[in-house]
Amino acid sequence: MNIIKTVGIRIKEKRLKLKLTQEQLAELCGLSANYIGRVERGTNQAKLTTYYNIAKKLKLSLEELFKDL
Repeated sequence: MNIIKTVGIRIKEKRLKLKLTQEQLAELCGLSANYIGRVERGTNQAKLTTYYNIAKKLKLSLEELFKDL
């Protein structure tokens, strides 16, 4: 599995653990729900600052998000 897909899976797992919808996470991050969906599926590679923003809203560090990749 590629890195972008793995990161997307981690984002989705944490979002679900926090019981957030894609729409709710998108609103917290100032992004669209469609964009969050593409990031979670690994079809969009976000900028590092966007990954940081998403991770922050999910109470993750970038280290946790990219660990062992």
